[in-house]
Amino acid sequence: MVLDVRYAQTANNTAIIQHTGNGSLAQQWYVRKADDSSYYLQSALGNYVLDVSAAKVANGTAIGIHQPNESNAQRVLLTSALSMPLKTPVT
Repeated sequence: MVLDVRYAQTANNTAIIQHTGNGSLAQQWYVRKADDSSYYLQSALGNYVLDVSAAKVANGTAIGIHQPNESNAQRVLLTSALSMPLKTPVT
């Protein structure tokens, strides 16, 4: 499963969904460095980045795309999987 821009729409607040990988532009992302230690995930569909709705920090908050505005709602921190402890998947 991958992050997918719903219906490949290029409009602010278009939802990001989980979808089976198919290689479409709606599922391709570029990692862009911000001014600090964070990054932006830019959609291959154009000038849109991953954006957390209203910059909320609650579980279940919607994620979509939006034109870049350099807000904290659009910044992500990336951590190497090698530096994270291994966990046993829940079955």
